[in-house]
Amino acid sequence: ANVERGIKHILQSCLEAKVDTAIITSSTEIDHWPDPDFHAAMGKYPPGATKTLMDRHALAFADEHPDMRIVIFNPSMILGPMFHPEMHGSLAFFRAVLNGEKLDEIPYDTMSFIDVRDLAELELAALENKNARGRYFGMVASWNWKDIVDTIKRNYPEYSLPRPASSASSNGQHEKENEQING
Repeated sequence: ANVERGIKHILQSCLEAKVDTAIITSSTEIDHWPDPDFHAAMGKYPPGATKTLMDRHALAFADEHPDMRIVIFNPSMILGPMFHPEMHGSLAFFRAVLNGEKLDEIPYDTMSFIDVRDLAELELAALENKNARGRYFGMVASWNWKDIVDTIKRNYPEYSLPRPASSASSNGQHEKENEQING
């Protein structure tokens, strides 16, 4: 309910200020649209479920107000130059991986990346393109975590990186790995 009220308040304020296009940056964490009701029944709201609610309410608002364009970007891990003094989000997560603070084992999964400057260009293009509406993914490419870790080890051997996954992990413990990645 807080997510719904929050996004509706923001978009209603845009409407009242006669803003004709709202660009929302969300996350690819919601590419699978987690079931918020399932998570609520379990008593927890992971970021993916919360962002799913936000995106759904924003898209519903767009349907109710067709004169306002709402464009949602779901970028992958955002890397690149920072404009603020403290590291957070994707950069903080990646630093934690490099320092051995996240991911005990290499996930049997992929990760997509986008440079913050590329994301800014996508958002600017959406602002300028009057046909842009709805949800878009922002990523350059996806790489297997093993390839990511191998590349970092080859170029920066001083980092404490995750070890190769045991056969038990690669044969079904994806939930624990996803929890480490997303939490």
